Amino acid sequence: MDIEKGYKGLNKDMKAIFGDGMQYELGKWYKIKGDLDPCKNGFHFCEKLAQVNEYYPLRQNRVFEVEAKGKIIDIPDSGKKISSYIRLVRELTQEEIRDRAESLMHQKRLSLCEKIFVANYGIGLDYLVRDKKWRVRYAVAIRGKDKHLDILVRDKSTKVRAAVARRGRDKDLDSLVYDAADDVRLVVARKGRNKDLDILVHDISPRVRSAVAWKGRDKDLDILIADKNWEVRQAVATQGRDKDLDILIHDTAPYIRSEVAMLGRDRDLDVLVHDKDEEVRSSVAAYGRNKDLEILIKDKEWSVRQAVAQNMRPQDLDTLVYDKDWHVRRAVAEIGRPEDLTILAHDRKTEVCLEVFKKKRDEDLDVLVHNRSKDVRKVIAKFGRPQDLKILQKDPCWEIREIIAEKGKYLDVFAKDEDWRVRRAVVKQGRGKDLRLLVHDKNACVRMAVAKQGRVEDLAILMDDLVKEIADYAKVRLKKK
Repeated sequence: MDIEKGYKGLNKDMKAIFGDGMQYELGKWYKIKGDLDPCKNGFHFCEKLAQVNEYYPLRQNRVFEVEAKGKIIDIPDSGKKISSYIRLVRELTQEEIRDRAESLMHQKRLSLCEKIFVANYGIGLDYLVRDKKWRVRYAVAIRGKDKHLDILVRDKSTKVRAAVARRGRDKDLDSLVYDAADDVRLVVARKGRNKDLDILVHDISPRVRSAVAWKGRDKDLDILIADKNWEVRQAVATQGRDKDLDILIHDTAPYIRSEVAMLGRDRDLDVLVHDKDEEVRSSVAAYGRNKDLEILIKDKEWSVRQAVAQNMRPQDLDTLVYDKDWHVRRAVAEIGRPEDLTILAHDRKTEVCLEVFKKKRDEDLDVLVHNRSKDVRKVIAKFGRPQDLKILQKDPCWEIREIIAEKGKYLDVFAKDEDWRVRRAVVKQGRGKDLRLLVHDKNACVRMAVAKQGRVEDLAILMDDLVKEIADYAKVRLKKK
């Protein structure tokens, strides 16, 4: 196999940030299971080091030189490739990465990702500060010196000016507090300078006024308690001043009353337990006072009873395990008391049974393998207990039989399965006796799967296949042998 070289980023623990969080080791070859599928299944890497920075910021992550082989696909417009095999060869140090960034400045022309890469290491900023791409100028704003910020504080890009504001220079904030963009003024508010808050408490943007409220200055809260926007009043409520809560308990917005409930003042809960809005009552239940739970366990809304269940009081679970609403029963299953799981393994609702399955108790699996829902039986098949697979090999659902075939079980049975997708799964296991049988399969997809296994004796048969695509594929493969 031809080997391609490239670069791959991982987190500090040598795990992938994207996908399934796969753990890697240095020097070990890895092979994918199943077919290559860009951004879904396969090992991704970049041809150029600068391209890795688009997915794994190089200053915060680890970067490795890699080798890839097998089937390799170039993913258009992404800077990435995907392969069926990959190996980490060695790790690059931050010093090496910086040296490579510096070396790029000797090139006559840099790509966008190369400019960002270089700027992230504080190189070439005098040149890049006036780049036409905002992402480059944004990178300069993050790493730049005073002379660069003096230019970028007036940048046409909102994102760049916001990045300047985050740097927190007083003379920039003095200007940006009046910026036309909400996003910039929001950053200024979060910096929390008193003179800025005095201005921004009257800002036209609710997001900015909320940020002011979060700073918790009394004189701002005295104004914002009467704000016309409920999100601002909610931010006031989170500060928990008694005089504000005395007003906001009667607020017209249920989100505000919910916030008041979560702060847990007894006098508020005594009122809000009877609130007309289910979200408010759910918040009361979530706070978990015993006398409130005794009332709310009988609430007409399932979301409230679900919140009661999540408090895990045994006396409530004894009742709610039989609740008429499946959301509530699923919440009980999630808690995982053995006596509840024994009952809920027989539940009529798929979602409840799937929650029971997650606990993976043998006595529950013995029941769930016979569940009427194919989705439940599918997860049982994927889990793969031998006694379950023995039962499910005869399942009426082809997807379940396919799962078992993909595990390499009962291939003698599945090679003659009525569904072509199951027979194709058998082919992918690559057993010679199955390929000799299925090379003559009536289904073209099965025969193509046989061809892709690449055995010479099968290709010799399939080069005369009536389906031109299969015949052409077999001929090409035979020429390469």
